[in-house]
Amino acid sequence: MEHGSATADVATLVWLLIAVMAVAVITKYIRIPYTVALVIAGGIIAISPINLNVDLSPDLILVVFLPALLFEAAYHLHFMEVRDTLRPIALLAVPGVLLTALSVASILFYVAGLSWQTAFLFGAIISATDPVSVLAIFRQLGAPRRLSVILEGESLFNDGTSLVIFRIILAGAIAQAAGDALFTVQEFLFVVLGGLLLGALAGFLASRLLLHVDDYLVETTGTLVLAYGTYLLAERVGVSGVIAVVVAGLVFGNYGQSVAMSPTTRAAVAASWEFFGFLANSLIFLLIGLEVNLADLGRFWAPTLLAILAVLLVRTLVVAVASWILRHIHRPIPFRWQTVLIWGGLRGSLALAMSLSIPFAIAPNTPFPDRDLILAMTFGVILFSLLVQGLTMGALLNRLGLTGAPAIPPE
Repeated sequence: MEHGSATADVATLVWLLIAVMAVAVITKYIRIPYTVALVIAGGIIAISPINLNVDLSPDLILVVFLPALLFEAAYHLHFMEVRDTLRPIALLAVPGVLLTALSVASILFYVAGLSWQTAFLFGAIISATDPVSVLAIFRQLGAPRRLSVILEGESLFNDGTSLVIFRIILAGAIAQAAGDALFTVQEFLFVVLGGLLLGALAGFLASRLLLHVDDYLVETTGTLVLAYGTYLLAERVGVSGVIAVVVAGLVFGNYGQSVAMSPTTRAAVAASWEFFGFLANSLIFLLIGLEVNLADLGRFWAPTLLAILAVLLVRTLVVAVASWILRHIHRPIPFRWQTVLIWGGLRGSLALAMSLSIPFAIAPNTPFPDRDLILAMTFGVILFSLLVQGLTMGALLNRLGLTGAPAIPPE
């Protein structure tokens, strides 16, 4: 039985990889973003006679895919670029996430009549952005580099904020208590600051250890251990694994590359992580398409439509408020850039993982309230952002004249 199960799992993986290769080739000839095409392909496979038994569990996303996705993105970000855009990134990734979660929850509570628990859980789930397909379009069309860094930096750091908020709210819901407010703030700070510290320490120690190694295969393996080991250790000690991996990737990608790697090793590690990132992104978006439940989307179409409108409205509010604050403390985000940041705030794998991690029951014989509704609204927002916003991003950039623009806008 174990042999048969392993054979079936490998066969499923092979079919998924064949689908990934086919979509990658097809998108060379059609003007559809690769990740969007993967979601469409997954949906087609889901309604076809092909039977792929894939259990898209939260552990699969959070433990298998997420560390690779986060580390790969952080590894290729330069400190100088992050420093130059730190204020807009920080505003959007921390207070922006808090404002998004609260505002979306308020709209669903007062307009749709959802309970505060359901509304807040969904607000936390949907508050993190995942603009993978948008960034691919940015690179293809030559969008301003600083705009790309803001969008990518926001998505890297708001993942941790969103996940921490979600876990605190979920723990309170399971305990059937809101919890002490001061304790919640203290827990939030411990999880976030602890993740920052652990990630920085892990990235620095890995850099110093690999300084004494001159073998690109060993050093590439070391970066894998750093990405997954940092995540697992952070989760074990109770701090944010997401934030820890991002910081470890930033430290190692900037400091470790320069002190511990030869030019040959840098090229090998960069190519390896480009492949890891491609594979993880491809599989996760294909699995999103496979996991879509059209029956639930149809059953909850009204709250799902309201959720989509609420997310777009709140995203507009958050970007506008952040730009107004930046006007007084840094420099404002140009209006055309604000439009792109609003429409480019896609939702993806992390939102899916959080929604799937909601337990089926809060106690024996007590189902978790509105779990199916939260899943349907999450899938609806993800599909809308990928299929509508993702497909129209190229046209929006062209319309705004942001293709081939300089990396830094004029003051």
